[in-house]
Amino acid sequence: MVVRVLPNGLGVSRLGVVVSKKVGGAVVRNRAKRRIRAATNIRAVPPGWDVVVIARTSIQSAEYRDLERELRELLVRAGVCTSDCLDGHCSGSSVPEDNF
Repeated sequence: MVVRVLPNGLGVSRLGVVVSKKVGGAVVRNRAKRRIRAATNIRAVPPGWDVVVIARTSIQSAEYRDLERELRELLVRAGVCTSDCLDGHCSGSSVPEDNF
């Protein structure tokens, strides 16, 4: 998976999910999107972020707990959440002052 984040200056965070046809047919792609949405838990992300998750073909064989762990680690590495995100309660991060 690849995660892209950008501050949005709003009072909410938004999630976008991209799953290409390389991943599989419609059923497989929709299942991947549902799993990503559930694992990301966008409500736990501090307000003010746009998060885009791009799925790779290996998502088909990934277990849910591995998917969830990787997404949370990617959000921490991207600076959206602190390590508290691993517990499902993101806090301490704020929107950077500069606008991109």
